[in-house]
Amino acid sequence: TGKGYPDYSTRLFLRKVHSIGIPILAMFDCDPHGLEILISYSIGSINSFDQNVRMAVPEIEWIGLFVEDISRFQLPHECLIPLAERDCRKLKQLSEKPWVSQHPVWKTQLLLLESYGYKAEIQSVSANNPKLLCEHYLPTKLVEIRNHF
Repeated sequence: TGKGYPDYSTRLFLRKVHSIGIPILAMFDCDPHGLEILISYSIGSINSFDQNVRMAVPEIEWIGLFVEDISRFQLPHECLIPLAERDCRKLKQLSEKPWVSQHPVWKTQLLLLESYGYKAEIQSVSANNPKLLCEHYLPTKLVEIRNHF
C-alpha cells in the first residue's frame, strides 16, 4: 500500500514490478482523492512531468472501490460520508482534466460519485463483517478481472 498519495519509492517499485510482467491491481477509497491517487499512479505526478514516463503504470487495473460497490456489497449507510463542498470542487477539477475523458471508467465513476452524493472508504467494506473484504469482495473482484482477460 502507498497509504495515500504515492511517493517516489512506491511508484518506482510498482513500475519495476509491472516491468517484469506482474499486473498491478489497485483499490482506492470511493472518493475524489481516491480517484486522484489512481490517476497519479496511472499517468504520474502532475508536478513531476519529467518523471512520468519512468514512474507511471498506465496499465494499473482499478478494482474498486466503485460507487456501484456500495449497494452491490451492501455497505452500511452509516459508513457513508456525504460529499463536502471541497469534494465537489475536487470532482469538478478532476472532470476537467483531459486524461479523465480518455478513461471512460474514471469519467463514469466521477459522474456517479457526484450524483450519488456520498463517499466511502475501503474499511467500510468490512464494517458489518471483518472478513467481507478478504473473503468476498477481493475474490469477487479477482474473478471479474480474470474473466475480463
